[in-house]
Amino acid sequence: MAGRRNPSDKRPPASGQGRRQKPRGPMVDLPLRPGSPAAPGGQQKLPLEGGRRRPPTKPGYGAATRRRGKRRWPLILLLLALLGVAAYFLFWPKPPRAAFSPLVLDAGEQRVQTTGDPVEVVVTNAGERPMTVIRAVITGAAAEEFAVVSEECSGVIMEPGGSCPVKVGFTPGAMGAREAVLELHGELVDSPATLSLVGTGIAPLVGVEPRQVDFGSRGVGRWSESVIVTVSNTGTAPLTVERLAIEGPAADDFGRNDDKCGRQTLSPGESCTVKVGFLPRAAGERVAQLAVHSDALEETLPVRLAGMGEWTGPALSLSAEEVDFGARKVGEAVTVREIKLVNRQDQPVSGLRVGVGDRRQGFSLSSENCSGGSLAPGAECVVKVAFKPAAEGSFGTALEITHPSVEGSLLVGLAGSGVAPRLSWVSTRADFEAARAETGRATRTLELRNQGTAAAKITEVSITGGDDSGFSKGKDECAGGTVQPGSSCRIEVVFEPKREGGHQAELTVRPAPHEGPANVALAGTGMAPRLAFDRELLDFGRVARTTFREVDLVLRNPGSAPLTIRELQVAGEYEGEFIVSGGTCSISTGLGPGEQCLLKVRFTPQEEGRRSARLLLDHDGLSGAKEVPLGGAGTPPPIPRLEVTPASIDFGQQPVGQRSSISSISCSNPGTGRVDFRDFEVEGAGAGDFYIVPATCDAVPYLLPGANCSLGIRFVPSVPGVVRAELVIRHTADARDRRVTLVGEGI
Repeated sequence: MAGRRNPSDKRPPASGQGRRQKPRGPMVDLPLRPGSPAAPGGQQKLPLEGGRRRPPTKPGYGAATRRRGKRRWPLILLLLALLGVAAYFLFWPKPPRAAFSPLVLDAGEQRVQTTGDPVEVVVTNAGERPMTVIRAVITGAAAEEFAVVSEECSGVIMEPGGSCPVKVGFTPGAMGAREAVLELHGELVDSPATLSLVGTGIAPLVGVEPRQVDFGSRGVGRWSESVIVTVSNTGTAPLTVERLAIEGPAADDFGRNDDKCGRQTLSPGESCTVKVGFLPRAAGERVAQLAVHSDALEETLPVRLAGMGEWTGPALSLSAEEVDFGARKVGEAVTVREIKLVNRQDQPVSGLRVGVGDRRQGFSLSSENCSGGSLAPGAECVVKVAFKPAAEGSFGTALEITHPSVEGSLLVGLAGSGVAPRLSWVSTRADFEAARAETGRATRTLELRNQGTAAAKITEVSITGGDDSGFSKGKDECAGGTVQPGSSCRIEVVFEPKREGGHQAELTVRPAPHEGPANVALAGTGMAPRLAFDRELLDFGRVARTTFREVDLVLRNPGSAPLTIRELQVAGEYEGEFIVSGGTCSISTGLGPGEQCLLKVRFTPQEEGRRSARLLLDHDGLSGAKEVPLGGAGTPPPIPRLEVTPASIDFGQQPVGQRSSISSISCSNPGTGRVDFRDFEVEGAGAGDFYIVPATCDAVPYLLPGANCSLGIRFVPSVPGVVRAELVIRHTADARDRRVTLVGEGI
């Protein structure tokens, strides 16, 4: 009996009823309903959706579920996109970003049109990726007033956290706040990165009160009351007032006193004062101006000075208001200038007095015809003033003409200066290099400078100090010439000493009359070499024929100049038996002052008897012997002899392996020549049982005539029985070795 089928179950028909359809999911074996036909294994199989068991559903239920699953996919994709964006911002490296320290670069206050010290800003890569700056530029309203002095950022790949400096200079072009922007262009966020640049321009300004001074009418030659003029610094930087000056066509009619402004520095807001007065020197309107000379950038308008000069007495006029005598040489002839006084009114003038002010300093009245008489209308009188300066410098005073009916005086300014040459040597003492007496030469060029205010004509140049001073003139640019102020001339002085020791003299230059001479001390030292020996005779004593003896000769230079030995040779009857065999003296090198060297002279007599010769030395010393006697005696040749005792040594019986006592062998030289030991050796069959013990013959391996030494022998038997050997002494006394027989018995 077939079971009940779900309407949605599309199981394939039985075999032969149609094509079998593939299930949609895996099959699951389920138990059958009671009464249903059993499948193999007693279970029936139902398909599952997505690997899960799908319960029976109503018609249309599965399709609706699938439609809801499809609607969820856009939401899932949106969620994944949002998660990706969040991961990007959380974990992806941040792009490069320029950070500035400080955040605003303030150059501070700086005087207008001047440049201060550069200000530094540090640029840091605040991102997480490398940053590259291509260029740094300045923009903004005052860009021309800021400049990149140096920077180490452009063209550099800056790692995260890295930094570089940028130095900016500030040169304000105007007063007040100045602003610009530093831009960094490159591979960074929000390129260009910007930094505000600020600075303040400061400058001094001059303010003057009052702007003009009107002194009104004033009698000619009469001072007005002084008016105070105030000079202020209305700017923002210190003001340096260099000087105040009265300028203009009638500048001589105005004067200033109690000047507290000249060469002063005024801080911003500070002020100073000067008093200005009016002294008309002629009738009519007199106009000038007070100018303020300072370091302010803006030109300062001068203070206008005005006044009216009025005649209050006789109408007297002068031909000159000022007489300048110019520069006159001190002590020269008197210079005279004329000044005329004219009576321009219609009545005569009498009672005039003429004089020169108290500061005459070279000014004087030469003559005048104005005083003591009457000056008719239209007539004139003449005053002659002389100037003869007694010293250097600028001088000034006034010629005063007074009249009883006039308050004040008619003044004529007198000015002049005294000038004079002042010759001086650049060096007040001339020390010459030491020169060799008779052959040496040293020169120096001395400079004579005119530090005065007038030209100097040189009339004589001479050297004083004795004929043996060694000083003389060489090239002379001074004698007969004229040296202008500030100029100089040169004289070459030659030093050629004739003797050893110090030399002194004086070089004198005489200018024209009324001018003192210029002297300079001359000093030099003459040097000379000398030769001295440590002995006057080289005596070699008795030397055996065919042998030699060497004697040292010390040569010393006690002089003050290097000594040169030109030649060394031996001369005399037996010159072949004496030779210079060595030493430190050399013909090629000199011997300095105080130095010494050694000569080794060898005597080798060829025959018996007295022998002599001479050592000749050719040198350039001013003193010292030219030869040294050599002497010695030849004697018969030496005959060395060597005697050895005893001829044999018997050590007797000695236990095997044990050492015997030391037996001594004596060597003596009864001959007349030296004996040299060549070797000590034990030979023979038992040589290995005898040992040489070092003694005096080993310490000094030779014997002089009459000397002796000893040698030790020890016996150490290695086997029982009688042992024999020989001690062989090799020497230079003759061709025969000396032998000592050695005997011992081991037990």
